[in-house]
Amino acid sequence: MCGINGFSWEDTALVSEMNQVTRNRGPDDHGVYTDGAISLGHSRLSIIDLTENGHQPMCNEDQSVWIVYNGEIYNYQDLRSELVEKGHLFKSDTDTEVIIHAYEEFGLDFVNRFNGMWAFCIYDKNRNSLVLGRDQFGIKPLYYHVDSEGLIFSSMISAILCHDIPAVPNDHAIMQYLSFNLEDHDSFTFFSTIEKIPTDTLFIYDLAERTYRLQRWYEPADREAIDVDAVRDLFIESVRLRTIADVPVGSCLSGGVDSTAIVCILNSILPEEFNTYSLVSPGFALDESSTSSRSEKGRTSASSLPRSRIRNFSRNFRILSERRRSRSPA
Repeated sequence: MCGINGFSWEDTALVSEMNQVTRNRGPDDHGVYTDGAISLGHSRLSIIDLTENGHQPMCNEDQSVWIVYNGEIYNYQDLRSELVEKGHLFKSDTDTEVIIHAYEEFGLDFVNRFNGMWAFCIYDKNRNSLVLGRDQFGIKPLYYHVDSEGLIFSSMISAILCHDIPAVPNDHAIMQYLSFNLEDHDSFTFFSTIEKIPTDTLFIYDLAERTYRLQRWYEPADREAIDVDAVRDLFIESVRLRTIADVPVGSCLSGGVDSTAIVCILNSILPEEFNTYSLVSPGFALDESSTSSRSEKGRTSASSLPRSRIRNFSRNFRILSERRRSRSPA
């Protein structure tokens, strides 16, 4: 999890203020890049290449392409090898730099080559444009405000509200959520002046004209007959790819089917012990702590939910600023 911020004019102090708002998403490093046209900010949670080479905002060799990025590209090592063969030079071991060079090599089609989860903004000086995008499942958040004055974007709505824009409630979105429990079915938020970048679309902003266009890049494939063995192999490979990291790997473990299956696969592919984390409810009839502790290599760290934690839920909601049932980090 990282935080990305930016807007289509230069103001170092303001983008630094946005970084402070998103610091809970990235406590390890903070960075800012500005020129006469844009301001980019980044709050980093380091996962791959923990050195200074992973600092963001990051650029290519001639500083004509810049990026701020939150996510993981799981097939970045294969893509990097392909790009090296095509003559691209790398200064880091990050997946961030792979995105930059993939954009240079493949243009706007580059996202079709990614296996992962992401939210990014690419600043292309030669084209005088910003390209914003999210993964096709919307795992990583990315919000924006656009008007005749320019574009503002961030991983968090509260960072966008650092700007002097109207914080007007979106009554329709609020009604849909409260009445029908609908969420993530459109690009609206609880604020009528702030929207989400669509999950299957690139948002391309022309800095000179102050206009934007949407380019859809993802279409779900037609459902084919289910091959149980193929699904199992894909699931195992998906878990394996998510263990690529320069920090210790762990897993949440509730005792349910999904998290238990993930931990079982980790047991089979990781040579060393790993941590699992469970939230337990002592005395509750459906408490799953006894089930979640059954892991061959996983060291379970279980914690109950004290009243002080419940009181802090209001703070969590203020941070989220968005309709969401899941509390999973993104």
